[in-house]
Amino acid sequence: MLIVAGPERAIAGSTADLSNLRAPREERNERIVVAGNGEGGRAARDAIPDDVAVTTVDSDPDTHPDVVGDVTEPKTLRQAGAGGRRRSS
Repeated sequence: MLIVAGPERAIAGSTADLSNLRAPREERNERIVVAGNGEGGRAARDAIPDDVAVTTVDSDPDTHPDVVGDVTEPKTLRQAGAGGRRRSS
């Protein structure tokens, strides 16, 4: 899980640093949940490749997230598709 928070200028600056990271296994995440749909969340969402499904979560319905709720609550994470269990290797 990667959590990115902050103003757009800070996130945009770290996008290049993160672009060459690879997962230690060959599995690829099919969905990314972005917590917050404000300035920082939009910048994070824009940095994610178009072929990756993104679900946005925000407690403010006026930001038009995919899921309205508190991202610290397990129920909200499940609604966003992040509540699954990892398979053991």
